[in-house]
Amino acid sequence: MESNVDQNVIIKDINNSKIETFLSPYVKEMVTNLSISHIEIDGILNSHLCLNWDQVLKYMPKEISFDNNFGEEMPKMVSNISPVINSVHRIYDKLLNQNSDHFIQLLETNLFWTQKLCNHFIESLKLLKQNQNNSKRNVNNILSLQIISSSLEQSLGNIVLTKVNFVPPLLKDLLRLPELSQMIGNNSIVLLQLLMGPPATINIRNILWHGFVSDQDIDQRFAYFLLCISVTIGFDLEHKFQNQILPQRPLIIFDQQLNA
Repeated sequence: MESNVDQNVIIKDINNSKIETFLSPYVKEMVTNLSISHIEIDGILNSHLCLNWDQVLKYMPKEISFDNNFGEEMPKMVSNISPVINSVHRIYDKLLNQNSDHFIQLLETNLFWTQKLCNHFIESLKLLKQNQNNSKRNVNNILSLQIISSSLEQSLGNIVLTKVNFVPPLLKDLLRLPELSQMIGNNSIVLLQLLMGPPATINIRNILWHGFVSDQDIDQRFAYFLLCISVTIGFDLEHKFQNQILPQRPLIIFDQQLNA
C-alpha cells in the first residue's frame, strides 16, 4: 500500500510552466483523474438537497473492507462514485451562483447538528461563491475544503459523545466506531471513508492539512460533496436528536494558547 507522499512529482501545465505536487502517483490519479466524471445522474438529491440514497447506492460499495488488498480496490471505488461527486457539484454550484441566500438557508436547516460550527460551513460556501471572479479561486477551493473537513470531523466527534466517553484522536479510527455508524448510517460512513479514510483512500483531509496538494490539484468538487454529505447526515439525524442538547468539545483558539 502506497503512502500519500512520494518524491516530488513535477508536472507541466498547458503553458509549459512547472508545477510541483507532493502527491504520490497513486493518490494523484484518484484526486485529479478517477474522481472526475462528466456523467450527470438524475434524481441524485432529494427536495432537501440531501443525497438520495436509492440513486447513490447504485454507484458505491456497501462497505469497505480494510484488509491487505483494499488499496488495490480503492481506485475502482473512487471511479465508480465519481458520477455522484460530479452530479452534486453541478447542482450545488448552480444553486449557489443563482440564489445563494436561498440555497444557504436550505442547507442550514440540516446543518443543525454541527451547532456553532455551522457558521464555518457557511463561510466555506462564501469562499466557493467568490471563485467566479477571483484570480485566487484554486486557493479558495483548498481553504473551503480545509474548513469543511475539519468542521465535519469535530462535529462527528461531538455527536458520538452521546454514545461513548472518548473520541479517537485519528479520524480514520473515529469513522470505524460502530456507535458512529449506528448514528449516521453505514452509507454516510462508507462515503466518508472513501474521502477521508486511511492513506490508501483519497484521504482528502490529510493531504490538504499536511500541505501535499498544489492549488492545481483541487477543484470545487470535493468541497461540495463533503458539504452534501454533512447536510445528508443532518437530514438522517433529525429525528434522533429532537430536544436533545448535544455535546460540544471546546475549540482551540491559538491566540489564547500563544498568550497563555
